[in-house]
Amino acid sequence: MKDISTNRLLKLLFPIIILFLYSFSSIQSETEKEDLKNLNDFREKVYLHTDKSYYNAGDDLWFKVYLVDAYSNRPEALSNIVHVNLINVSGALVLSRMVRINEGCGIGDFKLPDNLIIGEYTIRAYTNFMRNFSDSCFFRKKIFVNSSWTNKIANQKVIEDVSPKSTIEPKPDVQFFPEGGYMVVGFLNRIGFKAVRFNGKGIEISGSIIDNSEEKIVDFKTTNLGFGMIKFAPVKDKTYRARIVYNNIEYIYNLPMALTSGALMQVTEEPDTYSILIHSTLANGVKNFKFVGKQKNRVVNGSELTSELEGAKFKISKSLLEQGIAQFTLCDNNNVPLCERLVFVEKEDSINKVKLYTPRTNYGKRELVELEISPEQVRNQSLHANMSLAVTDISGTETDKFGFDIKSYLLLNSDLRGEIEQPGYYFYSDDPQRKQVLDLLMMTQGWRQFILNDTLNANTSPKFPHETAISLEGDVKRFSSKGKPAKAQVSLIYPNQGEVVTSDVVTDDRGHFAFENLDFADGTSIMLQAKTYKERKEKSIDHPNTNYYIVMDSLVVPKEPIRGTISSSTDKNHEQNSPSSQTTAEEPEIAFQTQKGDILIEEVKVAAKKIDRFAEKRYASSMYSIYSNNLDFKEIRKKGDYGNVFQALRGRIAGVRIFGDMNDPKIIMRGNRLLGFQNGAIVTNNSVINASPNTDPLFLLDGFPTYKEVILNIPLSQIDFVDVLKGGQAAIYGSQGVNGVIAVYTLRPNEVLDKTEVGSSDKCILRFNSPGYSIARKFYEPVYESTNSVQDKPDNRSTIYWNPMIELKNQDKIDVAFYSADLPTTYKITLEGITSEGGIIKSEKFIHVK
Repeated sequence: MKDISTNRLLKLLFPIIILFLYSFSSIQSETEKEDLKNLNDFREKVYLHTDKSYYNAGDDLWFKVYLVDAYSNRPEALSNIVHVNLINVSGALVLSRMVRINEGCGIGDFKLPDNLIIGEYTIRAYTNFMRNFSDSCFFRKKIFVNSSWTNKIANQKVIEDVSPKSTIEPKPDVQFFPEGGYMVVGFLNRIGFKAVRFNGKGIEISGSIIDNSEEKIVDFKTTNLGFGMIKFAPVKDKTYRARIVYNNIEYIYNLPMALTSGALMQVTEEPDTYSILIHSTLANGVKNFKFVGKQKNRVVNGSELTSELEGAKFKISKSLLEQGIAQFTLCDNNNVPLCERLVFVEKEDSINKVKLYTPRTNYGKRELVELEISPEQVRNQSLHANMSLAVTDISGTETDKFGFDIKSYLLLNSDLRGEIEQPGYYFYSDDPQRKQVLDLLMMTQGWRQFILNDTLNANTSPKFPHETAISLEGDVKRFSSKGKPAKAQVSLIYPNQGEVVTSDVVTDDRGHFAFENLDFADGTSIMLQAKTYKERKEKSIDHPNTNYYIVMDSLVVPKEPIRGTISSSTDKNHEQNSPSSQTTAEEPEIAFQTQKGDILIEEVKVAAKKIDRFAEKRYASSMYSIYSNNLDFKEIRKKGDYGNVFQALRGRIAGVRIFGDMNDPKIIMRGNRLLGFQNGAIVTNNSVINASPNTDPLFLLDGFPTYKEVILNIPLSQIDFVDVLKGGQAAIYGSQGVNGVIAVYTLRPNEVLDKTEVGSSDKCILRFNSPGYSIARKFYEPVYESTNSVQDKPDNRSTIYWNPMIELKNQDKIDVAFYSADLPTTYKITLEGITSEGGIIKSEKFIHVK
């Protein structure tokens, strides 16, 4: 390797530097242009502003949906529907909403069930089109729910006291990320690293790098949030390990192998530029290398190196870049990526700043608070913004000073894989190490060994298209021909706003039909009927055909992956390419140790193994493997003597009582025994008298939570079997399974149906309650005539104001007003929003009630 001075190198590359600093690249390769074309030209991001992050069971959870173009943050997404889910710690769906999007925004809410168990829940949001990519692009926010139902689940023993000192903490997760992708022999390499505990939180560690001869090379330690950097020059034929001591235990970690021949790219931020240093030990040095800078899915810089030197250095002006993440990539002469580096460009955004002003900061109980919302530079530039405002009580809660908000999510979290601890730290902290830690975040969680674009193939249609309206799809099959497709006419009937909507379509040659551009509310009763269709010159004759049956395409909710206890800060790419680590101490199998909050179930002894013909279907779609009872519907389908599934279940399963009107039956499982009625309310041994008690179990349809009304409308001809989970078996579903679980499984389209198994009333007709657009409720705003207003009920609301639809259209200011409540406390006023140009708005203010 020749020793090339920086001055000489800059002199040789001066023409390239000038071109790079002052112009966009005109030498972008055809391959690069094709790569951009293959990005499907569009990606979407979803962000939810919730009124707060902590709730009590039974509370209202208010949210506003922002759907934007993933690259520009403008409200220009193609989808018109966003799916919002509330998921418990076991990954089970608790609640779901389908939100209609208009001009990039939508509103919704959840009424949290009264019986939610205390703990952490996840709000997840996504569009159907986002499902074509990794689910890491879904929006996720953790909330905490407090509940009086904790530890009241019947027939379960909850462990309360397990001292953390009684178990050994798992080995820390320490990973090393060479800048640009690889370590290369013969150069001073920079290696970022991150150290986290089993819960994914950064930890402080220190240690040293040793080679395979046990010689110490360099000491290292973390800076903040578990990040750090090591610099050393690896030597040929040497391997390197990191040695740390944590909790008085020594651990050893292997570093990636250093390449004897390769390329190295190092990026250094300067006040007005980014300095790029490239080294190469490849045969042609850096000749014909291509350097590309991308931001927001567009090439902002590009250059080709023509020198045969072994290195190059140049600068990129920050004036070419916008606020947010930029990607620098070095490719060889065949456009194969060699190195990649992410940087975060910080720029002051005064144009999109909005101020919150109140005449004073201290108020009395039930006093009117007048709030003024005004942009800082509205007279210099027109500002069109859509915003949401929440005023919440923060007393008695641990305020997450650096939790994520609309700014940190859209500019940071959504563009990096893995969970980012304290994302607000990188935007709002006055820590002098903040910029250094931000760059280490880019080196570690933004690390790549080579470019892997998470994109769709431009030559194929996406599996999940953009949803612009509600659609219902399915197939018409023949009973007599073992499920072969039928050419048929399908009629759709459903009520909508006091009217009955009807529509007809004809299936294609595969028996498939689709009703598109539908508009109805959540839970709407749908009826489909398959009819004979014959195409004639003058007219077609159709009538119900009892030889046909309808199978709907499953509206499958994506399963939420159960996050492991050890959180990796990188994607699977790193896991596949990083060497395995080893330790000098024996590690406990922490996953099998009893922890606080674990639920113990009774021991199950297996005396013999019975063939379970339903196991495959159960395993493919459900979270559980152990059930209390199972009922095969094969014989029930043949008799056809029952109006619905609950009539068929009645009296067949021990410990399950089904009574009352069979069109809306009451269901009580053992462990929640019915005692009687009082004033029209059900009284059980495990619940107090309640005006609207919920004794129903959790209903599952093919593994996914659903409503009792949906189960009621499933024809018996389509039911394969039913599982019942009681007590400990239902505990896997947490609070949802507190009253047990009834899991209904339907026959698959390719499974043979015997036409003698069903009655004629079930044939050719399908009834069900369909998911539809959620109708957002109006937030309750009390009006007090004076601070001495006498009310029958104390006002102890924790959210005293929620306004999801605040629009700023070139006016100087917006005035809103609300009343304080009865508790002396501190309220946090939070304003978030998006401008029509993709500008991000975030402001907050605090007021106090004495």
